[in-house]
Amino acid sequence: MHFAILLLASLSLVLLVTKATPIKRAYFGMDTFAGTSCQTYEEYIQVGNVGANANNFPGPRASFKLIKTDGDCEVILWTGSDYTGSKLVVPVSDLQSDGECFGASNGESFLSFDIHCFS
Repeated sequence: MHFAILLLASLSLVLLVTKATPIKRAYFGMDTFAGTSCQTYEEYIQVGNVGANANNFPGPRASFKLIKTDGDCEVILWTGSDYTGSKLVVPVSDLQSDGECFGASNGESFLSFDIHCFS
């Protein structure tokens, strides 16, 4: 009986600690396009983790359309694979309107990205 009471008390403490520390989830989604001005759709990319969410695109991407965000993510686009070459940083403050098209003003294409979401 004493063991059962201790087990119940331990489980209650675990549940209390779990409820007291919520996990922060970010959300950000964008469409990618091979052409400028959000022409020639390629794929949808969605992230939901705080921190760096980085990868290579399957091919060159020239423009992007913001689909949804919690307003707490920035996008870093790289002209080379594996985060090399020149980069374009699109800060959180520029990513507030769903449906907004963005990319390099000179028509440059990008091969990798880092969608960085803050806590």
